Amino acid sequence: MKNKIVKFSLIKAICVIAVIILIIVGYKNIIYIKIKNNEFARQTDKIYEENKDPVFKIKQILIYSSANAIDNSEGQTLQDLGILQFTDLGIYIDNNNEKQELNEKNTVKELYIDNIKLETTKEDKGNKFLTYKSPIKFGKFENLNKPSDENKIEYDILYTNEENSKNDYTKAAFFTDCSNPITLGYINKNIVRNYKISKENNLLSFNGSILKTAKVDLDKISPKISFCIHIINNLNEEYICNLNIDNILKDDKNSIYSGYMLILNNFNENEYTFFRKK
Repeated sequence: MKNKIVKFSLIKAICVIAVIILIIVGYKNIIYIKIKNNEFARQTDKIYEENKDPVFKIKQILIYSSANAIDNSEGQTLQDLGILQFTDLGIYIDNNNEKQELNEKNTVKELYIDNIKLETTKEDKGNKFLTYKSPIKFGKFENLNKPSDENKIEYDILYTNEENSKNDYTKAAFFTDCSNPITLGYINKNIVRNYKISKENNLLSFNGSILKTAKVDLDKISPKISFCIHIINNLNEEYICNLNIDNILKDDKNSIYSGYMLILNNFNENEYTFFRKK
């Protein structure tokens, strides 16, 4: 009987200890969660304070979309066309210089784009890439070449008018005072391969209407373009902004079937701001 009492007391003690351990662990978890929540709240407040008056933000994006074709036939007889779609992007940065003078904080020391993602809405047709495009050729077809690094575009920074006068814009360039747009070219080559011009299509235009003639469904090739812009100012502070661009081939009234689409997006005060990176 005594042994049974001892065993019962031992089991009871173990249960009590287990309950105490669970209570301690539970309290520790509650305290840990509370500390983390407080830390998150402090970080959120800090980020808000640092970005409530943003140094850099996107003011406008100008989008031009059309199409074209590359004649691969011998003697350029229009019997072997590779039909493509292209979109030019002009991204205008506001560095708040209308409210304050240029200084080390709101001028650019480095600029690059990465985390580039290109998708089409329904079908993976063609060969897609995004690269730098000269502002001189904005809105005009240029047979751009796929870059060696498809996930990063780096810009040279220009500081003086003399540097600008020597620049031919064959390489990516951006003014330190943000006075010129970031210009990019998206291109999707060989959406249709080996397309032949028939007698009925001898008045074919080399613009967005070629997609209609070739019976290309715009919903299937409509691109979803996303990337991250990095700005490092002259205080070596880094700012980043993620951009997502889609629905650029047609709207309720128009489409590139008519030749081209031109879209100007103006953004409100803090719709696309650059957040300071720690």
